Amino acid sequence: MYQTNTICPLVVTAPCVCAATMPTVTVVTNVDLAKADAIKLVGAVTDCLYPVVGCPAGYVHVHVLAGQPVSFGGGDCVTPCCHTRIVMAGDCSR
Repeated sequence: MYQTNTICPLVVTAPCVCAATMPTVTVVTNVDLAKADAIKLVGAVTDCLYPVVGCPAGYVHVHVLAGQPVSFGGGDCVTPCCHTRIVMAGDCSR
């Protein structure tokens, strides 16, 4: 029912694209990022997601939370985590 995009394997696409699709992505990491690097990440996530979801790039909202106390298993290794919420409105019957 859901499939992984081959270009961006972390992006999972729904079986239909509705009339208005607005993805919201939050990237949380314990790595401190310079503003320029965060902006590059926002652009990369946007470029990866909008063609998969089928919305204009301007509809993609990306929020980067860098330097956060985040861990898997209690360690201090590099820990990125990406949350994606896609809000769809319109006819999803196609």
